[in-house]
Amino acid sequence: MGKTLDYDTLWSYMITNLGKNVANIPNDEKEMKMIINNAVDSYNIESNDTENNLVCDDATEIIDLQTNDNKCYNIKKKILALFIKLNILQNDLEYFQEVYQYDLKEVKSKFYKNQVEARETTLVKVNSQIEQLFAYLNDGVLNE
Repeated sequence: MGKTLDYDTLWSYMITNLGKNVANIPNDEKEMKMIINNAVDSYNIESNDTENNLVCDDATEIIDLQTNDNKCYNIKKKILALFIKLNILQNDLEYFQEVYQYDLKEVKSKFYKNQVEARETTLVKVNSQIEQLFAYLNDGVLNE
């Protein structure tokens, strides 16, 4: 068993690094656990290290990060926080599109288009950050 990360620490880390309105972030414990589990699943899908998949335990609210290296631990924590951010931002975009796409007047259409494009650009940036961190992990520098 490697270093562990508790759900509260991960959630606090994510909020500190999210850079958006905290009011839009789920605060229901069940939804938070679902989003954390989704982040762990996303990590395991994207990771090249299938033998050391992250494991989360909802009963203890602990994630086993499968490492004892501090730097690797911090990178994995950052990746999980970014996956949570990505999920929240994707949900925000989908909600925005559902609410505003049919209520367009000529004046609003440019606003709507600009908002959607800006949100999509943010999603691309977060995805790029995740890819860069995985590339760093997969270089083998940290997994010796």
